[in-house]
Amino acid sequence: ASQRGYNQLHVLSADGSGHKVLLAGNGIDYIEPFSWSPDARWIAAIVQVRGQTQTRLALIPSSGGEPRHLPVPTKQAIGSIFFSPDGKWLAYSASTVRGAGMPLYLCSADAATDTEVKLADNAYAMGWSPNSSGVLLSRERSGKRELYLQPVAAGKPSGEPKIIYTNSDIGTNSLGVSSQGTLLYGIGN
Repeated sequence: ASQRGYNQLHVLSADGSGHKVLLAGNGIDYIEPFSWSPDARWIAAIVQVRGQTQTRLALIPSSGGEPRHLPVPTKQAIGSIFFSPDGKWLAYSASTVRGAGMPLYLCSADAATDTEVKLADNAYAMGWSPNSSGVLLSRERSGKRELYLQPVAAGKPSGEPKIIYTNSDIGTNSLGVSSQGTLLYGIGN
């Protein structure tokens, strides 16, 4: 089932000026933005085309224009997308089967390659380390979600995910990682 009703993407300055419609209609049933590129030229989003049940990963130019669909397999659900701080990679949680667990994937942000690498199973992307050397992920263990760091190098996993001590359930609602490495997250009750 499509998620009708969100088929436009708008941007405006923090002071409310400069309102601009980046994408509207054009056969799109649903669009959801997730992350700005570090140079602010692109917005990573999911796009569902009218009549299709799968969603595509796309980069929307912040200056306007047609989306650049990334050449990775379509997904039933995408939970989060984060640009690496160096702007070279996208980390995202996605499922190919509705209701299945969310693996964590990595792909190139330049849209020139169709390489999609699975970084971890049962993992929800939470952001990147400030130097782009690892992806933070939330993973369920013993009834709560804990924070891990998955090291990456050259677009591939570089070792196993390492748990980072947390004293509470961090959930899956990441608001991003600061340039100093502080994870901001929200928890619903």
